[in-house]
Amino acid sequence: MGTVIRRWESGRPRGTPHVEIVCDESGFAGGNLVGGHVPVFAHASVRIGHAEAAEVIAGLRRRMDGGPSGELKAGAVLRPRHRDLVRDLLGPDGPDARVHLIDPVRFTLARLCDLLGGQEVRGTDLPGRGSEARRAALTLHVQGPKTYGRERWHRFLTAASDLMRTNTRWTPREPLAPFAAALDDLLSTPGEVADVLRPMRDRLPAAAAVRAALKADPKRATLLEPVVPALGRAAAMWMPPGGTLAITHDDQSAITPERIAAIAAGTGLVEVTLVDSRTDPRVQVADLIAGIARHLAGSTGDDLAPMLLPILDPESRGMIDPP
Repeated sequence: MGTVIRRWESGRPRGTPHVEIVCDESGFAGGNLVGGHVPVFAHASVRIGHAEAAEVIAGLRRRMDGGPSGELKAGAVLRPRHRDLVRDLLGPDGPDARVHLIDPVRFTLARLCDLLGGQEVRGTDLPGRGSEARRAALTLHVQGPKTYGRERWHRFLTAASDLMRTNTRWTPREPLAPFAAALDDLLSTPGEVADVLRPMRDRLPAAAAVRAALKADPKRATLLEPVVPALGRAAAMWMPPGGTLAITHDDQSAITPERIAAIAAGTGLVEVTLVDSRTDPRVQVADLIAGIARHLAGSTGDDLAPMLLPILDPESRGMIDPP
C-alpha cells in the first residue's frame, strides 16, 4: 500500500459491482495555463493491482538494466533506446488505462466561452460543455494569434486567465477592467475573431458574479484547475453500471474533500485516497502513462503518437488536436 495522505469516503452498498482505479497527472502548471511552459496536460487513470503494478515497474527496470535511481519517470522510458518499452506500455498487452489530454490554452478559452456565453460554470466540469462554446474556443485558438499577432493575443490570454483566477496573489486585485480593456483592443480590429468575442462584452457582469461567488467560497473548484474536471472524467469513464468506484490518486492540493464531494454527487464514486506516489507502484504506472501521453501528444510527427488513440478519453478531442 502507498502512504495514505488523505482519504474521502462515503461507504458503499454490499453486493454491487465495484471498480478501483489509480490516477496521476503530468503537466501541472499551477493555474497559469497560458504561460506557454506546458503545452499539454495529461491525466491518466489505470485499473491495476499492487502486485501487477510492482511487476510492471520491475520489468521496466530489468529491461533498462536498472534504470535511473529513485522513482522511475516517463523521461527515462522515452529515451530513443527504450521506445519498445513505450510500445509495450501503451499496447494491447499493457496496463488497462485511459488518458485525458488538454491543450491548456484551449482549456482557458473554452472556460472563457462558457463564462461569457451564458453557460452555467462549475470548476468540476470540463469547459466547453456546449458544442457552440467549443467551436468558439477553437476559432479563437486557431485564428486569434493569426489575426492579432502573438504578443497582442497573449496580452488578451493573460487578461482572460486573470479574470478567471481567484486564488493567487499574482493577478490584479480587480481584473475585470484590464480584461475589458484587452477585449476592447481586439474588438477594434473587425473580423471572424471579433465576431466571436463581441457578445462577451455585454456579459461581463456575469463574470463578476461568478468571481464573487468563488471568492466567497474558496473551497469550490477554481475555474482553471484542469486536474479537477479530469478526475471527474476518470470517474465517468470507469464507473461500472449500477456499481461503485474507488480512486487512488497522487497527492494533489487541488483535490479537496469539497471538490471530491461535488464530483461524486449523484454518482457511485465512494472513495478517493491521496497517496505519495513514491510509495505506490500503481500510481507510478499511472504517472508513467500520463508523462508518456503528454510527450507524445506534444510531439509533432512521433510515430508512437497514434498509440494514444485507443486509450484517449473521447472528451479530449475537443481540447487537443488528435495525435
